Amino acid sequence: MSSESTVRDGSKAVTSEPDYQLIETMRWEPLAGVLRFDLHMARLENSARELNFACNMDVIRQKIAESGTGDQALKLRLTLAPDGVATVAALPYEALPQQTVWRITIARTRLDHADPLLRYKTTRRQAYIAAREEYSPAEVDEVILLNERGEVCEGTITSIFLDIGGTACTTPALSCGLLDGVMRRELLDKGVASEEVVSVDMLKSARNILVGNSLRGMIRAKLICVKHVSSHRLVTFLPFNEVVLSFRHNERTRSSEEEENGERKMAGLWRDNRPHHHDRLRVDRARYPAAD
Repeated sequence: MSSESTVRDGSKAVTSEPDYQLIETMRWEPLAGVLRFDLHMARLENSARELNFACNMDVIRQKIAESGTGDQALKLRLTLAPDGVATVAALPYEALPQQTVWRITIARTRLDHADPLLRYKTTRRQAYIAAREEYSPAEVDEVILLNERGEVCEGTITSIFLDIGGTACTTPALSCGLLDGVMRRELLDKGVASEEVVSVDMLKSARNILVGNSLRGMIRAKLICVKHVSSHRLVTFLPFNEVVLSFRHNERTRSSEEEENGERKMAGLWRDNRPHHHDRLRVDRARYPAAD
């Protein structure tokens, strides 16, 4: 086994020492097992193959099966080293309250859209840690990163979804430099979300905002401005107005049909924050805990 890892991006191949591990963060439910299990395993196997990690999927599945026990929901964190050694840690999982709304803001730290490792879930998280440390938990619940071109990418632990009209919510395109999250992939596969380049203006003007991952599901969010005196690392970012989520009909300007579709689309996702009894996405009748 070579000590080097090769990342292929189109015709480009980038070779580097594998000083990181692959990660999968999953939620295990007593009646359902691991939610979105097949998507987690597919992502891990694909990542291992593309990064030249040794990977025995039978052993990994067995470790996960042995870790998911008891009558309470669990957070399972799987790590895979380049030599194929896999470990699974099981921790208690506590769902967020049903009406939770996270405060989000934009980080001064920037991602590089051309970084090929951004689309893999790894322990190389320096940019996300730096972004999260810009704001205290008392200020915001999640921080959204842009790339060097000013395009919206993702949160430090979540994918982001916007209601900007239409029949599907919008999520940033992978070409912007971001992780193909398991929850994100499920929504795209189901046609509930579509991807495109998302600007800050689109984020600011979105009717509704959701953030989520496969562990916590979908969480309603509001964009706020937190003023800091110090300048950010790369790009000057002008202050923006707080965007407040609202489902009240008298605050909308879209047609009644668009309102109904948009409300069903987004509210159906974020309300699905209770334990699953099977591994299936529910859109119109939301029933899963607030995930990846």
